[in-house]
Amino acid sequence: MACIVALVATGGSGCRPGYQNVSPVTGRVTLDGIPLSGAQVMFLPTIGRPSKGETNADGVYELVYTYKQNGAEHGMHTVRVTTALLSQDGTMAPERVPKMYNEESQMQQEVRRGRNTIDLPLVSGGAAKK
Repeated sequence: MACIVALVATGGSGCRPGYQNVSPVTGRVTLDGIPLSGAQVMFLPTIGRPSKGETNADGVYELVYTYKQNGAEHGMHTVRVTTALLSQDGTMAPERVPKMYNEESQMQQEVRRGRNTIDLPLVSGGAAKK
């Protein structure tokens, strides 16, 4: 009975381990002020399961934690953004994002309890704007 009450109260995440520490994360990625479409956004916690999402034509992403739940674990994350993705035809898309935001990323973002909107304004020649 406690699981049923917890499931209803938490929107379906009450009895599954770890899920109570996950909240929805969405945002918009821009590069030099222009929406970045077709990019993968990854949130990598220090300890725990990473989350990822892909930007649409408007640069908007939504993170996926598991195939059943969207979001990311609460806490600090290193954020990586890349456009070098393998397409369905087996070719690799070109990287349009500077290394400082993907393989060499030091970009940090915090996921908090509740809905999170985390925009990522990337710039070609420098650090992300706040």
